[in-house]
Amino acid sequence: MIKKTMNNKKNGQKHLIADLKWLLDAGADAIVTNKPNNLFEPRDTTQSKELPYDPIISTSMQSKSLQTSKSWQTFGNNQVHPTPKSGSPRPIVPLGKIKENTTPILGAKASLDRARQHVKNIQSLRDLIDVIKKFKHCPSLSRTASNAAVYKGADLPEILAIGSHPTRQDDKTGTPFFGERFLLLARMFNAIGYDIHTKVGLTNTVFWYPPGARALTEMETAICKPFLDKIIALAHPKILLLFGGNVCSALLGKTFGIHKLRGQLHPYQYQGETSEETGEKTCIACYDPMYILETPKCKKYVWQDLKSIRQYLQRG
Repeated sequence: MIKKTMNNKKNGQKHLIADLKWLLDAGADAIVTNKPNNLFEPRDTTQSKELPYDPIISTSMQSKSLQTSKSWQTFGNNQVHPTPKSGSPRPIVPLGKIKENTTPILGAKASLDRARQHVKNIQSLRDLIDVIKKFKHCPSLSRTASNAAVYKGADLPEILAIGSHPTRQDDKTGTPFFGERFLLLARMFNAIGYDIHTKVGLTNTVFWYPPGARALTEMETAICKPFLDKIIALAHPKILLLFGGNVCSALLGKTFGIHKLRGQLHPYQYQGETSEETGEKTCIACYDPMYILETPKCKKYVWQDLKSIRQYLQRG
């Protein structure tokens, strides 16, 4: 009986740890209030900009030392409130002013039009990266992300590799394909004789981390498409490498799944403001780097795809 109780406690702890990890991965790293706040609603500027802190710990869970101590205690430079009596309002602890976002929230069509306007008259890849980092009209992504992870690699790459979206690590660093995925890609391209720093470019179909790594919406990929097409036009790669079925669906409109799409050459029509910025690029689909790391048995197929890329580039 005692052993069974201990096992139940361990299982309960595992579930709690799993729940906490899920919240952290979703970006919830701080307790603010009991009730959720819709940050996309216009703020009432007549009220105070200070957000109160509403403790969520119940009275029964608070430390007895607080109940028996004097009215105010100090912890470092902060004051700790005593346990309120049952039925009394909880004390308010100001956390400081919130940085107000004054960028208006536009509809899907207006956001897409704004993206098209932002890419006009841009003549260099570095200027485009700066413009994308300042773009705020994809609110479902840009307002919740820490950084825009736009592009990494050569200014004129022979291979442009395109993923689905930045990861949480990419969001923290502002760099696409950060960490072990980058190291894997470096080894992959080096195996066919292409240095990742001088011959390869890395980007995504969107440039902001979706909360909880959720699936992207059609609106989000559509708003970012003018930027991606401009990257292709300015970088002028010889071939596009598409990582995963979601990227193939977003760019090629094909939903057969990566297992059927990989290893084949596909045409991609990119659109620009001028005839020089509009054209067709050859693509080849491949497994996503994270899937490759998690599924070692697929490496033989990845090697076949890499050899196909090398053969295509050698033919000129």
